[in-house]
Amino acid sequence: MDAKMKAAHLLYVAVLGLAACCAIARFIRVNLSMKIICLLVLTAALCEIIALVQNIAGKSNTIIYTCFAFAELIGMCLYFNYSLPPLKKYGLGYILALAVTILGIRTMAIFQTDAPHVYFTFVKCLLLVTLTFYAAFTKLLPVNETRPWSTNTHFQIAALINFYFTGTFMARGIYDHVPLEPGISLAFIHYTLIAVNSITYLAYFYILYRIPHKTKNG
Repeated sequence: MDAKMKAAHLLYVAVLGLAACCAIARFIRVNLSMKIICLLVLTAALCEIIALVQNIAGKSNTIIYTCFAFAELIGMCLYFNYSLPPLKKYGLGYILALAVTILGIRTMAIFQTDAPHVYFTFVKCLLLVTLTFYAAFTKLLPVNETRPWSTNTHFQIAALINFYFTGTFMARGIYDHVPLEPGISLAFIHYTLIAVNSITYLAYFYILYRIPHKTKNG
């Protein structure tokens, strides 16, 4: 990792640490759905700490990020379950989280290649992006919401989740297809992922910092 990459990664870690501190400070004061967002931010920070320790020890970080991918999926499904009344009414968030988690574990257990991880990531992103569009649609309906989108916390979270998963999936998807030299391609992917993650957690910090004590709809 060169100096520029280290500096970019340190910037991301600083932003993530800022978001984690804000999540701790606001955890008690927010409702259940936003508590889940706080826990996801804290889980991401813990994942990065463990990955750093593994890296220093010369060990692979794959298992750490794989576990985080499952935790992230379950957390996001639970967030939508509690923030969207139709999902909360029937417990659909639990069903979706359980179904995709079982599918991912089963696929990875059967195939010992990178392909199952790609398929799991695709299904995960497809599910969560679909939920973000549905959430944005319900929050923008005048009959359900009278606040403008700029002050609607759940709309902002939905837009942010959409940005994060679209950006990370596209970056990982073109990993082997960027028409550049291998070294430049790898650097491009790393910088893209760092940028997407940094913007995402900076936005989480902003949302958590400005969020009302209790957010509407769970």
